Amino acid sequence: MTRQEQYGLTFYNWVIPQNGRRIPMCRQGVIDEYSFLQVINYFSINETKFLIEELEKALNGEQYDNYPSSQSFDDLWMELHYPNVHIYETDVIPMTDFKELLEEWLSFRQP
Repeated sequence: MTRQEQYGLTFYNWVIPQNGRRIPMCRQGVIDEYSFLQVINYFSINETKFLIEELEKALNGEQYDNYPSSQSFDDLWMELHYPNVHIYETDVIPMTDFKELLEEWLSFRQP
């Protein structure tokens, strides 16, 4: 089972009818305790790679950025606090799970 399946998420490309442009989306079919994970919609390929690198550092006992930020997710409060990732101050996911989920998202986003 993938992390995407474990957390009830679906990755798909939404197509804008007017111009055919594809927009990668992450959605959850049933609103539940893991709905906060839909925040990965905001992560560009580069931001996803950066977060994966920071999570790898944390998991390897190296120094990492506890409060990663970017202009595209300015309104997102996220803290990397080993061994968990805290999102919106109240939601928590293990770093290993979040890293694997981001790797799946990255794989989906890249051709």
